Amino acid sequence: MLPFNDFNQGKEVFASLLEASIHEPRYSEGSMVVLKLDKISAFNGKVDGFTANEESVFIKVPLSTASNIQVMGSGDPVVTLDVYANIKDAQSKTKKVRTITWTSNPNAYYNHLVLAAGITWGRDTPTLETVQCIGVFFKGIDNVISEIGAGNLHKIRPQFEKDVLQILSSGEDWISKGKSTIVDKINSLPDTDIITMAHLIQGMSDFMKDIVSFSSPHIIHGKIDNYYKAEEKNPLVQVDGVKNNTADMILCSSTADELIKAIKIEKVEYDDKGLCITNGGIKFYQVSLKKAADGAQLGKATNLIVQKFGLPDYLDIYKQVVGENYHPSHIQYLDEGFGDFLKKSWNKLKDVASSISAAFGKFIAGAKKLASGWIKGMKSVFKSESRSAINDFSKRFGLKSKETKSLIESFDSGKSLLTEAKESINVTLKNASQNSVDAFVDSINTRTTSLGKTYDNHDYLDHIQVGTLDKRKIKAGFNVDVAIKLLANETALRTLNRIFTNNASNIDALVADLVNIQKEIYFGKTSLPLYKVYGSAEGSHSYEYLGTAAAFQSKKEGEIKNQGEMHYPISGFGMSGQDSKYYNIESWIITGVENGKSTYAQMRMGTNQAGSFSYVVEGTKSRSLSDYNKRFGKPNV
Repeated sequence: MLPFNDFNQGKEVFASLLEASIHEPRYSEGSMVVLKLDKISAFNGKVDGFTANEESVFIKVPLSTASNIQVMGSGDPVVTLDVYANIKDAQSKTKKVRTITWTSNPNAYYNHLVLAAGITWGRDTPTLETVQCIGVFFKGIDNVISEIGAGNLHKIRPQFEKDVLQILSSGEDWISKGKSTIVDKINSLPDTDIITMAHLIQGMSDFMKDIVSFSSPHIIHGKIDNYYKAEEKNPLVQVDGVKNNTADMILCSSTADELIKAIKIEKVEYDDKGLCITNGGIKFYQVSLKKAADGAQLGKATNLIVQKFGLPDYLDIYKQVVGENYHPSHIQYLDEGFGDFLKKSWNKLKDVASSISAAFGKFIAGAKKLASGWIKGMKSVFKSESRSAINDFSKRFGLKSKETKSLIESFDSGKSLLTEAKESINVTLKNASQNSVDAFVDSINTRTTSLGKTYDNHDYLDHIQVGTLDKRKIKAGFNVDVAIKLLANETALRTLNRIFTNNASNIDALVADLVNIQKEIYFGKTSLPLYKVYGSAEGSHSYEYLGTAAAFQSKKEGEIKNQGEMHYPISGFGMSGQDSKYYNIESWIITGVENGKSTYAQMRMGTNQAGSFSYVVEGTKSRSLSDYNKRFGKPNV
């Protein structure tokens, strides 16, 4: 049994996991929450026209303040929720009770809704993808959908379940977690999940009928990581980008192992319909799997942005902001005997640059270990942060910056062996003093003002800010999560500054950078053609051909630049204050042009977990020009 204090601590942790910050962008439309039991009475005191209880379910929907929606409070809208009497009505989207919009953070009222018996499709990616892969082999799915539409699910469900289990028993490359979830749960799943499964299978079936040109198909799904690694090792296949190939499965004419072996060594050609063929004759398609074309998150681009634009280490950012006396992590060393080296070489280090380089080279030759990622990051870090790095190095060693710069320029990172000093950013944040709040708030305010001025100088850039930071309020409720949010805010503003300040006046370069971010989201490292396949839905296509990354970049840039007659907003950033303690920050970037009007990706920039620092830049939703104008207070023309 847990000691009483440990038990209470555990309860707090459990409560924080359940508590739903439903207003935050990382929770997509369709996310469901329920009222906390001790908040039902307070909630009912705020609403008119209905009474909620413990069975009421709230579903996140597009933000709105329409006249028929009850707005909770005054100010700008934060999140809009449809209200249903129970889970059955919520799942079927029938008998909606009311729609409400909160103008302040409502997380104190809600917990996440977890359906134990069913499948949470938005969070169980392996199961979602496995069901779609079943569509490669399922026969007669159109009849299943027809019977469901006729109200005969109860009649055809037993055979449907039997067919699914039989397909999963084949020797295909299933991902184990997705397969086991379906096998364990299919007999007890609610009807709504069976219907979802049928539509996911039908989407893949449509793709098979319309596009796939070979018979006897196989899949790579469980071994998809092996496929990525093989593709990257092949000198005959171009690899670009930072994150993994975004294909979730490969549809091929050979076994999984045969294609993985071939993709490592053979040349690959492809046609204009996305069919890839190895030298040995193996045919395959790369496929990204999504539940639906509408509402799906676009994907992450964090690593590309950090590397491409040379953002410093997060711990360095923290220490720069709070003004600690430190030596940046990329030039901190731990090595046995380094102290002796300094004592012996100190005078030499102060002589001339050539002496510095020679002495430093001797130390490097005797070091034992290469810091993780150092070789790749050294040149880009010093190139982008050269002035601050040189100054920090100079202060640390009592050198003139000119001498230190010569040392850095003479340094051959490819031959060096260093041990990097590792300090946990999470430990640092947990131990942060409240005095650090002033430094963070001042830095965030300064960067916001500076970035806003940059955007104001260009009519194709927009920004909007709602709310401010209150130092007294932050200090009163200061904890590790507030520290994490503030550091994420600082990092987000630095990200925007790196992307837009340098190229704000060079529209072609800026467009190329923004399209490159979009390309990273959709393709990752692969240069081969890619399809997206969705679950079937009335009035929409079940699949989309993206082409190759290079063609995608060229096409999108051409659409946006419009033969030198570009007149579209390129990007905007928005900041929404959260209880005056931190901001939710997002950036909208142009992604293309459809029917003469620009389209955008709404990008979330921040942390994605409580109690531990993370920084994520991800596309959360595709948006129209009308959406953009509404977000940034511009008239629709």
